[in-house]
Amino acid sequence: MLRTEMKRHRMVPALRVGLAGLAVVFGCEDNPEPPEGLGESPISIIEIILTPKSPVPGDTISLTAIITGEEMNIGDFPVVKWTASAGSFLEDDQLSVRWESPPTSGLFGITCKATNSINSTTASTQVFVGTPRREGCRRNSHHR
Repeated sequence: MLRTEMKRHRMVPALRVGLAGLAVVFGCEDNPEPPEGLGESPISIIEIILTPKSPVPGDTISLTAIITGEEMNIGDFPVVKWTASAGSFLEDDQLSVRWESPPTSGLFGITCKATNSINSTTASTQVFVGTPRREGCRRNSHHR
């Protein structure tokens, strides 16, 4: 039993030195690589989703930009800015925004620009603002 205790006591200091050596080897790297999937990569806007798709003059619609990148870009959140050829935004600096369509019918351009520390990307879409349906109007049909 005495031999077992002696062997155990000899291993403990060796283990301490071994762990300290590992800490020095792994903790003092000059340019550590970020873990896979956590580095920096360019972003892109792959889609702008609008709801409803066919607003009428004065409607408020929701727009959402879908932004992707090859890697997660931890802590590097894109700065977003929305613009439109007409109408007005209730907010213009979020991934999802609300846009009030102009008081007239027509085709209007909406653009989203997203910027992070690597690049800027822009996507645009067209929104058709139709005429409101008139209540009570029906086509005249003549039966002969």
